Amino acid sequence: MGGPWLLAGSLAAAYGSFDNSRFVFLPGFGSGTGVFDSDSSMTFVAGRMRAGYEFAFPRWYIRPQVDLDLVHANAPGFRERGLASYALDVQGSIHTSVIVSPTVEIGGRFTLDDAVLRPFLSAGVSFNSNDSRVVKSRFVGAALQDGTFQTYLNSPAVLGNVAAGVTFYAANGVEAKAEYTLSAGDSFLAQQGSLRFAYHF
Repeated sequence: MGGPWLLAGSLAAAYGSFDNSRFVFLPGFGSGTGVFDSDSSMTFVAGRMRAGYEFAFPRWYIRPQVDLDLVHANAPGFRERGLASYALDVQGSIHTSVIVSPTVEIGGRFTLDDAVLRPFLSAGVSFNSNDSRVVKSRFVGAALQDGTFQTYLNSPAVLGNVAAGVTFYAANGVEAKAEYTLSAGDSFLAQQGSLRFAYHF
């Protein structure tokens, strides 16, 4: 959309297949160690909508925006191979989250002879509607009436996000971009840095 308003959307999908090995240190094994192998998979589908408004000034701008993410993950069940007394039969799990992320970005534009420099800094918060996934399992050799035990996979309900970067455009078509992002929450910290080069012809 043109003008100061920004409206955008995206879709993403991914599939992963995994070979797993779990080591168990318990009596009953000749070496004291048992290895249980399994094959698992996961399907991931996500959609994002973004709405923003840019307040433009002669050499800089401020852009408040909000992202709305819908994330769906499906992990089918799987069974470990090994001694039935310790091998796990893991049930499938489905997890869906809605994430709302308001953000404010501040950036500038500086002309350097035959080049343009565009630095930016953004800060925001992400609110996750479903921050816990429950996986139910039982031992392969256990009776159905024995029930299952549950494993809780927790993620932060609230994340603080910071990003900073700079893009360099040269008149000869060379473009370079450096960016650093950080997300932090309760017992969670993720950092990422990237450097990209491009040539336009």
